[in-house]
Amino acid sequence: HQEWESQIEMWQNPILQDKRLPD
Repeated sequence: HQEWESQIEMWQNPILQDKRLPD
């Protein structure tokens, strides 16, 4: 299941970074 896990991290990474950014 590493295939979809890698994909999830790909779209989850930018989402987490965006939320970490203030304002």
